[in-house]
Amino acid sequence: MATKLDDAGLSSDFVKRMPYSIWAIEELEVGLQIMRANGIADFMERKLTSEEMRQWGWHGYMTNRYPKSFPAKKLFEKDYHDMFSDLFRA
Repeated sequence: MATKLDDAGLSSDFVKRMPYSIWAIEELEVGLQIMRANGIADFMERKLTSEEMRQWGWHGYMTNRYPKSFPAKKLFEKDYHDMFSDLFRA
C-alpha cells in the first residue's frame, strides 16, 4: 500500500490520517441504524481508536460492541427481494 501511495505522490501516512472502509450493503444498513441510535462519533471512534478493533471486520465489530442491535431491521427487504427473486429461483 505504501508503495502505491508513494507512486501516486501521496504521503505514506495518508491511510493513518484518513482511514476508510469498504462496506457490504447489509453491514451498512446495520451500521447506519447503530449510528442513528448511538451517534456517528461514538460508533466510529470505538472502532478506529482501538488497535484490535481496527483489524476486525464491520460485522464482528458491530456484534461485539452493539449486541442489542441484533437482529437489525432489514431496511429494504421488499426491494431486495424484488431485485433478486429471479436470481434466487435460478
